[in-house]
Amino acid sequence: MNKKIIAIAGIAVIGAGLYMGSASLDRNTVSAEDTLSQRVALPVEVVNANSQNIEEKLYTIGSIEPEALYNVNAKSSGKAESVYFEVGDRVKKDDVLFQMDTDAFDINKNATLTQRSNALETAKLNYNQAKDTFEDQKILYEKGLISRIEFENSQKTFETAEINYNNARTDYQSQVSSFGDQLENYVVKSPVDGLIIAKSISKDQYASTQNGFTIIQEGNLKISSSITSKYIHKVSAGQKVDIYVNTLDKTYEGKIASVSYVAQNGSYPIEVEIESDGLILPGMYAELEIHVDSKEGVTTLPQDAIIKQGEDSYVYVVGEDNKAYKKLITTGIKEDGMIEVTGGIKDDVVVVTTGKEYLDEGVEVAVK
Repeated sequence: MNKKIIAIAGIAVIGAGLYMGSASLDRNTVSAEDTLSQRVALPVEVVNANSQNIEEKLYTIGSIEPEALYNVNAKSSGKAESVYFEVGDRVKKDDVLFQMDTDAFDINKNATLTQRSNALETAKLNYNQAKDTFEDQKILYEKGLISRIEFENSQKTFETAEINYNNARTDYQSQVSSFGDQLENYVVKSPVDGLIIAKSISKDQYASTQNGFTIIQEGNLKISSSITSKYIHKVSAGQKVDIYVNTLDKTYEGKIASVSYVAQNGSYPIEVEIESDGLILPGMYAELEIHVDSKEGVTTLPQDAIIKQGEDSYVYVVGEDNKAYKKLITTGIKEDGMIEVTGGIKDDVVVVTTGKEYLDEGVEVAVK
């Protein structure tokens, strides 16, 4: 074979190789474009922003306590003669809780009143005698049968006897009234309608003024709780509170009674009122749902659709060209995973919920 033929054959081989290489490059280019196309059309899940009512609630817990607690103890030392109630009993106002033995009191009362009565009788007798003498002396003086000095002396004696008699009578009546008041101390009554939660007195026990009953007043109870500084300006007296008592598996309705604006350990104390139904007892724990704010017919989104960047909030919306676009929004109150949108988008806008973390401006999406 001559050199010319060899050269032509070599050129043909090189051309074929270049053709094969070009074909191979074209196939690789198509494959890369296909892959890029699949990567850009990212699968996402979406929701439509819609208008609805929303109510913001604050959740906290607290301990149930009596609104008023009374320690009703013996008012004098002595033996407890009768005790009528036990822990757990309910009492009415003026129910007799217990009575103290009055033997020593009766002995002292009788002796004292006898003494005061005798003194009163003596004063009365002296008064009557002085009065009779004065009246007789007055007649004699008017007839000139006795001197002026004798008359004036009888008058002074009468006036002194009258003062002594009045004092003795007042003293006796005061003593009778005093013993009546003291006797009430031996009969101890409940000051309120309530529930007995503690007892430290028993029949025939020698009791002091430290012995008696502890009563919580029926009616309203209070729940002590606290809130963080984030919500201090959203909570005020009178706001509605849903109260779940886990022990009873029951929900009650109450209201904020007071809010303290002095922080304790980084939170602000609040008190909630709840009306007792006889089942709620001090010491039970309650879960509180405070109704903070509510709005009607506002644009809302799921909270998990929002992307936070510093102080700003964003969402990705899907345009008619199936591409994602980043939108700055402003938000309001929240409820159960939903949030009010106050600006940036309107109702019926399609917003990405799942897959938003992988999006960029103008990326094509495939809605699942």
